[in-house]
Amino acid sequence: MIAVASDGIETRQKESWSQFASTSGRSSNGIESFEKLWCELCESFLPVAAQGGPWRFSRLPIQQDPQQGWKLHISATILTACQILQIVGPILRRRHALFKAPASLVELKKINTGLYYGFSQIGKFITIYPAAINDAVAIAREIDEATFGLKCPRVPYDRSLREGGCVFYRYGAFRSGNPAEDVKAEDNPASYIRGPSGKLIPDRRTRDAAVPSWLSDPFRTKRTSQERAPAHCGPLRMTYRAYAAISQRGKGGVYRALNLGGLPATHCTIKEGRRNGETGWDGSDGFSRLRNERDILELLYGCGVPVPQVLDYFVVGETNYLVLESLRGATLQALVDDRSKLAINRALEYGGAIASALAQVHHAGVIWRDCKPLNILADETDGVHLIDFEGACLAGESMIEPWGTNGYTPPQWLVPRRTRDLRSDDLYALGMTLHQMFSGRPPTASSTPTPVGISRRGIPKEIRKVISYLTLATPESRPTADTVAKVFSRACTDVHASSC
Repeated sequence: MIAVASDGIETRQKESWSQFASTSGRSSNGIESFEKLWCELCESFLPVAAQGGPWRFSRLPIQQDPQQGWKLHISATILTACQILQIVGPILRRRHALFKAPASLVELKKINTGLYYGFSQIGKFITIYPAAINDAVAIAREIDEATFGLKCPRVPYDRSLREGGCVFYRYGAFRSGNPAEDVKAEDNPASYIRGPSGKLIPDRRTRDAAVPSWLSDPFRTKRTSQERAPAHCGPLRMTYRAYAAISQRGKGGVYRALNLGGLPATHCTIKEGRRNGETGWDGSDGFSRLRNERDILELLYGCGVPVPQVLDYFVVGETNYLVLESLRGATLQALVDDRSKLAINRALEYGGAIASALAQVHHAGVIWRDCKPLNILADETDGVHLIDFEGACLAGESMIEPWGTNGYTPPQWLVPRRTRDLRSDDLYALGMTLHQMFSGRPPTASSTPTPVGISRRGIPKEIRKVISYLTLATPESRPTADTVAKVFSRACTDVHASSC
């Protein structure tokens, strides 16, 4: 049975959303308010829950539902999701449309990263399965008029109904059978569509696949007849040539590139920040975080910290780009994965260099907030460079949203900023990084690390002791990065002396 919207929902819908959002999105209680409202909206508009899956549906399917057609995707951030469902829900209910949305805002946040469900799923907040072409066009235009201008990420391989809008579309397969069943894409017959001859064709989520070659686009008007040029055209193409993607996700990509602005051409790294990409509860997104990283790197580089030099920064449309010098070396993560355990004397050298570099970061008045082996480049001379500072902040800055990587974040990670010194978070992450480097074992978020001496023999006693202190649950017990660097320096001297 489909529930009818309660008076509370209808009343909330008439309230000033900006007032509700401004009081709800700034604290843990605010986040709970968003989630509570989301649950209420789901009970009203999405009463069918997927068993073991991340989706909720407006209704069960009926025999008359088509197997394929023009799918509509309504995009949203975690901050605009409730508002958009409040607007879209009544429209779709009135039209008896089948649609789905994530079971929680946490799930939406995962979708928008592009890491958990694939890059092509970014922005697919609400998926609508219209019964016919005319329904699809009418629904798309009505929702576009009602939601235009609200913040949302782009859906990577869909077409946009209107630039600046939340409505995207593509022709594809509708889920067959019971929508409450959570079927993997590779096992799902709905991963195929039937072509004009009746032959099954893979339903691809790739560039230029939104409109099959045998169909005309029913959503196109004279105003939208030209596809928007890719965001990397223009100055990026004239001065820089990206030739390989290092990573690609909701907030933006990282690319290996050539700087063609001088002779000879030189290698560089380009980071991309997308507006509304992976929006956090504090309103930050890929665009604002990349701008923050530029400012932090320029500060640290000026203080002599071993970080990449900023070569250029520019904005194209809704995307910004940070051009960094290309650094040699492999990540510490790759070295640990490749060799399981570094030789102790090599681990001592790297450990001392990492602690010394982190001490420089703290002396510059910066909190890194993402110390881990993947963000440390190690060269053959046992030197290191620190990378990835988009989540960094100044020591006196008031940060709203926690930042870090599971396994490298301490027990007090979610405690409000005002109650603690965030440098202790960096020190815990340093301890877990050093532990992994010596033990060869990646950290787990749910358990206390086993003493590193149990994992491996031959580690100097003072090193075992300092790693133990760094990973204590009590922040005040963790030694400073300066102290750690001195301990490693003495241990290196002792090891070299004993080997002579």
